[in-house]
Amino acid sequence: MVCWLVALHLVWHQFVGREEKMMANLFGDDYREYADRTGRFIPRIVSCRETLNGTALKASISVDDFDSWLQAYGDAWENGEPEAARLLFTDDARYYENPFADPIKGIDAIRAYWKANAVLDQKDIRFSHELLAVNAELGIAQWHAEFTRLSSGNRVILDGVFKVVFDADGKCREFREWWHRLESSGAD
Repeated sequence: MVCWLVALHLVWHQFVGREEKMMANLFGDDYREYADRTGRFIPRIVSCRETLNGTALKASISVDDFDSWLQAYGDAWENGEPEAARLLFTDDARYYENPFADPIKGIDAIRAYWKANAVLDQKDIRFSHELLAVNAELGIAQWHAEFTRLSSGNRVILDGVFKVVFDADGKCREFREWWHRLESSGAD
């Protein structure tokens, strides 16, 4: 038994430390947050609450919690209410409209994004969603939206996926979306 512990110790120092440095250099803070949360080499047994960078997180968001959050998101969009959408996000939330752009950072910037899009350039909005997965503080859903652009009169159909990461209060701290658009002329 002692021999195995010594061997494990040597392997740890020889390989794992180097690999963790490489991962931290390659993926930066995302890897460090992951490593802190999972316990690295020996996974932690997590109680019903855990911490990430000093912030308490739910160990598990419920299906009903995520469904309610998505319903509120859809209601805010359909009703053109950036203030209602604002209540769904943390003050320092990151909102990724697409995977190639920098995130919209902070609640005031998210509210401005919603106002510029949902309020000033969309009408007749319809939103629906289907839950795909809920795990720890993460929810994934497929969504569908239709609206008319005020600026062009074009009818827009969107279909996509949301990845939503929550804090302990059930607010979104990271929002990512991937979507496809079908847009037709208002004259069609």
